[in-house]
Amino acid sequence: MARSDNYIYKAGHAPEGIRTVIPSKHRIFAPKAGQEGLTLVGNCSQLTISESRTVDPVRGIGKGMQIAELVPGVVEPTQISVNLFALYLEDLMQSFGYNADVDGFVRSLKHHQWPFDIKTEKVLSRIAQTDPAVAGNTGALGTGTQEATTDGFFNNLAGYSERAVITIYEACWIESYSQETQDTASIVTQNVEIKASDVIDGRYTARLGAATGNEPSTNGGSLRNNVGNQLLGLLGQVLGV
Repeated sequence: MARSDNYIYKAGHAPEGIRTVIPSKHRIFAPKAGQEGLTLVGNCSQLTISESRTVDPVRGIGKGMQIAELVPGVVEPTQISVNLFALYLEDLMQSFGYNADVDGFVRSLKHHQWPFDIKTEKVLSRIAQTDPAVAGNTGALGTGTQEATTDGFFNNLAGYSERAVITIYEACWIESYSQETQDTASIVTQNVEIKASDVIDGRYTARLGAATGNEPSTNGGSLRNNVGNQLLGLLGQVLGV
């Protein structure tokens, strides 16, 4: 069984008097072979998360170079890139729940038969946590935070007093895997590319029709979609201004 009680997996102290996000405040949790729930990945040296989608322009004959509207396409699967330091008692595949290395026979992607979940926590510093926005006074930041966890479970029952922005990447599959060993380097590193089936917030509050921002009804978003601006545009066309 891969160890998770070593000091490598303990969350240490980080500066509290700053508002800028730093790596020691951004934690990643993943399953461990033979253990329940999610465990802090303590030997992670780099985490990159990216998404993409096409945005197609709609034009009209006779409109020249004018774009009538941009239509967002289907979102591609979320891409997660992780770089880990290889450990004697835990390699990359063990960090994501597979019985690999000292725990079992898993050596290749062809041995991966089940997906896994990943959770990230952006833990707020004390100075940011005491900002009125986090208390929900603005109706923005406060509604998206919850208690940072000690155990890595989704329900967050055992939490610190610190607040965190929690994101869960569901049903992930490893797309590519590599290990790098150099005669001039003293550390062996492992790299993995992961695709996630879905991305949700830590409180499962996303639902059809939920406020996502930029809604014209709240005086937000593009002026082109604002009713008042559309009326002014019609008036301008009538008056020729």
